[in-house]
Amino acid sequence: MRKNFCSVSAFIVIFMSNSACFGEVLNIVTTEFCPYVCDPKKEGGFNGFVIDIFNTVFKKNGYQVKYEIQPWARALKTFNDNKGYFDGLVAATKIHPIDKNIAVFPKTEICMYTHKFYTVKDSPLICKWKYNGLKSLSNIKLSGIKGWSYCNAEITKYINEAPEPKVYTMYGEDLLPRNIKMLFRKRMDIYIENEFMMSYLLYNEKKVGKPYADSIVVIDSVPVDKGVGESYPVFYKDNTGKKYAELFTEGVKELRANGKMDEILAKYGLEDWR
Repeated sequence: MRKNFCSVSAFIVIFMSNSACFGEVLNIVTTEFCPYVCDPKKEGGFNGFVIDIFNTVFKKNGYQVKYEIQPWARALKTFNDNKGYFDGLVAATKIHPIDKNIAVFPKTEICMYTHKFYTVKDSPLICKWKYNGLKSLSNIKLSGIKGWSYCNAEITKYINEAPEPKVYTMYGEDLLPRNIKMLFRKRMDIYIENEFMMSYLLYNEKKVGKPYADSIVVIDSVPVDKGVGESYPVFYKDNTGKKYAELFTEGVKELRANGKMDEILAKYGLEDWR
């Protein structure tokens, strides 16, 4: 545990319980990436399944957890600068630019970053198309999000460099709904998206009776490069950080054994990636 603080932050701070300072506090830096990490004011009180998992593990071990949301690049720098304000970062893969000299990772990941190829139910590609390298995209109008990294390096490069009309890339707000509209308008054949982000969106749309939600289907999975999919809470490489990593590893095992992992994920319309 590093410096415990109860100051008002210029950023969004998510509290595991009320804001009173008591007991041992873990101060964590993270970034908004719903449904992984959500702003509860925007998501009906939901903090994101990654936050729920982390909170459940450490609450059982007597900790209060506080989170500060920062833009991702800044959150990485905050962890690497190691100025003593935070105890860790949620959540990063082992290929992110984390200073490995000061970092310790648990043995168990807190989430997976995977992507799928999506289309509409009446697409002529159903049961006929599968991803088989970039050559399989040569006659496909594909859509993605400008500047994003996907779980496969060659696909990431292709999406960010191929010109229209081979690839349509968007940026700005409401990217998932906008890309889905393009699918229905036949302006694209396939849309590539983070699996949990799409599942969460469709789950919420089905809850409010949006009929189109049942018409978006997975046509294939995006191959996952080694080290890209698994994402972890990262602590500092000292005795305290090593203890946090061990507590987390054992805590996640228990969540899977007692069914609480499934309960957490079900709130977001998700299933355990394992």
